[in-house]
Amino acid sequence: MLPTSRPRTLRAALGAFLASIVLVLPAAAFEYAWGHPRPQGNAVFGLAFATALEGWAVGGGGFILHTTDGGEQWTLQHGPLAVAPNLYDVVITPAGTLLACGDGAGIYRSTDGGANWSPVANPAPGELRDLALVPGDRISAAGVNGGVVVSADDGLTWTQIGPGAGTIRHHCWLTALEGYAVGQGVAHRTINGGADWTPFVTDSFFGYNEVYFTDPDHGWVVEDFAYTYTVDGGATWTKVDTFTAPLYRYRTVVLSATHWLTACHGEGGELWETPDAGATWELRFNQQNVGYPCIVQAAGGRVHFGSDTADLLWTDDFGVNVVNATENLAIEAVYSPIDFLVARPDGVLFAQNQPSSGFEVQSWLRSDDHGATWTEPATPPGLRWVTAGEFLDAQRGVVGQYEFTRATADGGATWIAATLPLDHRAIDFALPALGRWYVATYLSNTTGGGVFLSVNQGQSWTPVGGGLPASGVAFGALDFPTASLGYLAGRTSTGAPRLYRTVDGGTTWEPVVTTGLAVPIHTWVWLDELTALAGANWSGDAFLMRTTDGGQSWDEVAQTWIQQLAFRNALEGLAIGPWGQGTLHTVDGGLTWEPVQPPLSSAFPGQSDQATAAVAIPGGFVLGASRNRLLVARSEPATAAPEAAPAAALRLAVAPNPFNPATVLRFRAPANGPARVTVHDLRGRLVRTLVGGSLAAGDHEVRWDGRDDGGRPAPAGVYVARVASGGRQAAAKLVMLK
Repeated sequence: MLPTSRPRTLRAALGAFLASIVLVLPAAAFEYAWGHPRPQGNAVFGLAFATALEGWAVGGGGFILHTTDGGEQWTLQHGPLAVAPNLYDVVITPAGTLLACGDGAGIYRSTDGGANWSPVANPAPGELRDLALVPGDRISAAGVNGGVVVSADDGLTWTQIGPGAGTIRHHCWLTALEGYAVGQGVAHRTINGGADWTPFVTDSFFGYNEVYFTDPDHGWVVEDFAYTYTVDGGATWTKVDTFTAPLYRYRTVVLSATHWLTACHGEGGELWETPDAGATWELRFNQQNVGYPCIVQAAGGRVHFGSDTADLLWTDDFGVNVVNATENLAIEAVYSPIDFLVARPDGVLFAQNQPSSGFEVQSWLRSDDHGATWTEPATPPGLRWVTAGEFLDAQRGVVGQYEFTRATADGGATWIAATLPLDHRAIDFALPALGRWYVATYLSNTTGGGVFLSVNQGQSWTPVGGGLPASGVAFGALDFPTASLGYLAGRTSTGAPRLYRTVDGGTTWEPVVTTGLAVPIHTWVWLDELTALAGANWSGDAFLMRTTDGGQSWDEVAQTWIQQLAFRNALEGLAIGPWGQGTLHTVDGGLTWEPVQPPLSSAFPGQSDQATAAVAIPGGFVLGASRNRLLVARSEPATAAPEAAPAAALRLAVAPNPFNPATVLRFRAPANGPARVTVHDLRGRLVRTLVGGSLAAGDHEVRWDGRDDGGRPAPAGVYVARVASGGRQAAAKLVMLK
């Protein structure tokens, strides 16, 4: 059970009040913000750079990221783009326009550097997955149902020219007339600008991932475990089956005719380098995720690639050294889902990811700002798969995994180890009072279980009798709506549900005779002394149930499997399906539910993802998801903090410009502290460092005499001046004449 954000002592009064009125609320629309990883958490499917410094990234959930420092820092420019559930690629046209493709309208256009986007009508037969520049200033987009659309007016209007076969993953053009499109069920070529398409290689079971040429004669089509190549401009092709790495080649940067970097996207993120056109390969970088869907080289030579786990990585030495610009904690276990969330009564949150094997590192995370940011505490509980947990107050709480429990008396700073007896495994905790902590258990090798009491805040546990069966019942959900009233769910070996109640704080228990409950309850949340929502399942039957009379009678709300329930008050709650199967939302206390789709993308284009855990926060919920992701979902605005005075903007002016032989850079530092003023060429290479120390807040000016750091005169041309101070940046173009 996930604890509600409302204190238990208010539940009874709130329930009585709600019973006396009829309240109907419209379904609340969630606003989403990323907590972890940052600045966003979905797969990065597409990258494009206008210069060595400025670039854009797009991906699942319709987000758009922007960098102005060569990928060292990224900001969330749009997240998510309202008109696009997912974006799969982005390009910069010869005119400087940004185009992105994906779901929804399919093509999105920006003429102001990504600040604003508009959907563009196009005749594509489905979502678009890939963008390409066509020699002659045209642009094309390709995707499902064999769609290829082309524009000759900078993306304003489009014409369908596709082969109409398969799902195109990648396409390229050698000339304005000769093009190639490959994917699942498609490997077609045109030599007349798309008027006709014909297959150029045989179909592949897994589908083709990419097609590229290093010159007009030499081309490659890659797939999982194989590749096909041509040395005669596509007239003939030879297939090579290979079961040696790299196995899942997906996207390639051609550095020269023989020197390539290849990003893999399959059963592991890998970056490989070949100096000899694929004859030999060397693994340069890898991560424990599905892979890298995109890779590009910016002006200046820096290579950028993105991962399905939201990483934005770059390398200046072809993968020998790789820098990750994304704030992604516990990168070793980045593919694991967040399956456990718990809140202290004061709003501090804890989360744990759940590795699928004993070899992966596990992460324990903490948030002190309702899920907006997360850290890794120095002393986690030390349990591999936390399955249950609860806090009595801001200091005292307990978590458990199998027969092991860990208690804290200092808010989670340190943890005390204890073990349950007789191989009992913790399934749910309830902490009705300081000296009465309970845990419900099941036995791993029988159908039995038990309830255990701790009178010393989780340091040790003793079995509870008081009318509970000594054997034959495995226990599940446990909750105390008040300090004295508690409920306990269980099941027999045949799946018959059992329900027990205590009115004396857990000293004695009595069976509750139920009607309408056909299968056992495994999770629930009690909204008051009589009202509860529960997930019940057994042997393929799964239901969302509701009671309003203390569990004596139950009504079926929906036929669905519910793994977790989280309510932020007596009206609004979420129900999470197991293994990311779906999320339901209610605003009427569980009477009616509507499905919601958080902006969570899958690791592969064309697929969505679902939440795996939820916990209530003021105004909404925090959602856990696969690939170590945490998403804040608000149905009402957060309480506004006192508004701080806005920081002064960082301004940069250059005069004279153009100049010869010198110019002056004038800027206003927003705060005291470190500052850096540099000049770069258009490939992003550092030419001159003008300031590299500490400056006082206020106006400053610095002169550039047109020389580099070695004192040598720089050649005439266009340069970029960059100023960084007080956490802000500004840039300006400089034109030096001779």
